[in-house]
Amino acid sequence: MRIRRLIPWLAALLPPAFLTIVTFRYYVPVPFSDEWMVALLLEKFYQGRLTFFDLWKQVCDHRFVFPRILEIGLARLTSWNHYAQILMNLSFAFLTFFVVSLPLVKFCWDSKDDRPLWVLLPFSLTVFSLRQYELWLWGDGICFITCILCAMAATAALSQKVFRWSFFWCAAILSIISTYSLAAGLICWPVGFILLSLTEFTKKETKISALLAWGAIFLAVSASYFYSFGFGQPCFTPSLFYAWEHPSKAFFRFFSYLGALLSETERKARFFGLMGFLWFSILTVFLFYRRNRYQKEFLPYLGFGLFSIGGGIMIVIGRTPVWASRYTTLSYPFWISILGMTVFFLKSVAGKYARYLGIFALGGITFSIFSASVSSQYHFRWYKEKIEPARRELFTLKDKELDKKLFCHWGEEFLKERVKFLREHKLSVFRGAP
Repeated sequence: MRIRRLIPWLAALLPPAFLTIVTFRYYVPVPFSDEWMVALLLEKFYQGRLTFFDLWKQVCDHRFVFPRILEIGLARLTSWNHYAQILMNLSFAFLTFFVVSLPLVKFCWDSKDDRPLWVLLPFSLTVFSLRQYELWLWGDGICFITCILCAMAATAALSQKVFRWSFFWCAAILSIISTYSLAAGLICWPVGFILLSLTEFTKKETKISALLAWGAIFLAVSASYFYSFGFGQPCFTPSLFYAWEHPSKAFFRFFSYLGALLSETERKARFFGLMGFLWFSILTVFLFYRRNRYQKEFLPYLGFGLFSIGGGIMIVIGRTPVWASRYTTLSYPFWISILGMTVFFLKSVAGKYARYLGIFALGGITFSIFSASVSSQYHFRWYKEKIEPARRELFTLKDKELDKKLFCHWGEEFLKERVKFLREHKLSVFRGAP
């Protein structure tokens, strides 16, 4: 029995092992894109000029408070060793995998049924998908992964069968961290309201107190988040009224976002997103009908899906293209949700054709995620071929287009000033340099 339970866990270790090998083979240890802003913050830290406002200030729609603290702290400890940053990203991904798998594992343990444990492999393929190549190749992907980790943990904490104040406060703290890691973290709060309303309370007064407390924390966090907030239109993004002006395009963009983990092609992503949303809706209605039977296990996966759906609504309003790799990190909890809810669907139905439908859904989603992940390997090779020469050119600064090659959006002079600082303190690419 114990050996049989270990086999799904061993199978689930294959995707992260493969991802780790591919990432370290093709990763180029150099500041890239938004990491150049981290270099500026690190310079202020070394000079004793870093303030809380530098961490808290708005960047597009986000306030990267906690990821910046992690990045600066790790850079100080390791002389900004970029491999250490990638290891931190992978470690947080492992924690996320543990969080989203825990409700299923607890269910298998309580029911003494090992068969659902095989869904750990699709879970692992989803969390460690190569489709998220921007997350794995950009050290600054810690913003996304911290948001997702804390959001999933907060959702799991609020999805207890019987309400506990200790879990409530843990969820509140995790939601605050998620909010101040990425704008999508704001979705934790409405999802929390839904989960609290579905959780069993011993007293009605306790439920009212919990909802009021959650609302008060949400209002306080929102007030601090949107204080002196600029609602301008960042570069390469549609206006806030895009969905209102183009409802049909916004509709299709939403499903492209949901399905982007399963395909890089917008049309295929849209199809997968639409089919996934329909199946998610069917599962939700069906499992609510049998909620008393699987409430404890069902609610976390419902929350995971609602988080991704809420994030999709935010992204459709403010970002393009929605099927870009970095946004699959926000949409993959939706597929974790579907996979988990399908397990409870299969446990609930007795009809042969209904079971065939559930098995087909599990197999189709798993195969599609695996195929999209494998086909994304070429992005890693492209990154290595393009960025490695640019890394070498940092030592001479003769290339006038270097800022564009390293996606330093603040211009050539900004890059040269940061390189001077990094060279002086022997950080990043200059670690160990004479």
